[in-house]
Amino acid sequence: MADGSDLEFQKQHQVSLTAPSTEDVNTIIKQVLDENIGNASYPHKEAVEINQRCVETITKKLVMLNRPYKYIVNSALLQTANSTGLNVSTISYWNKQTDMSYSYRWDSRHMLAIVYVFAVALGPEWLAAEEKCREQPQQLTSHRMTAQQEETNENGKRE
Repeated sequence: MADGSDLEFQKQHQVSLTAPSTEDVNTIIKQVLDENIGNASYPHKEAVEINQRCVETITKKLVMLNRPYKYIVNSALLQTANSTGLNVSTISYWNKQTDMSYSYRWDSRHMLAIVYVFAVALGPEWLAAEEKCREQPQQLTSHRMTAQQEETNENGKRE
């Protein structure tokens, strides 16, 4: 529930304090995946770069919604051939009143993408600092696993 200071901030900075709707998030994800992957076959050599470009673009578009939220975007691309299976799970410990999670399944003839978006609300004390950060170019922090990392066991040795 917004108090007086939240409403004042909302008027002053022209932002909505509510989380993006599921429809908005799904539209962004679908648009980005359609534009970056479309009906292409699974590109083994470029898959990491394509997936990275997709999550970065999704994140940038979410930020452009101008909501006081931090976003975490996770995407898995899978080549669909010969009865390939995939099971993806996630869990979060957070404020169920303000924070949101979204999942979207996108598939084409050759690929399947599972995208999770987590929207974590900023507290009132962070809103002014976040506004100042929006004025400066931001670096996206990305964590991606390459095929070489996937083949490395817990002792750091390649299998």
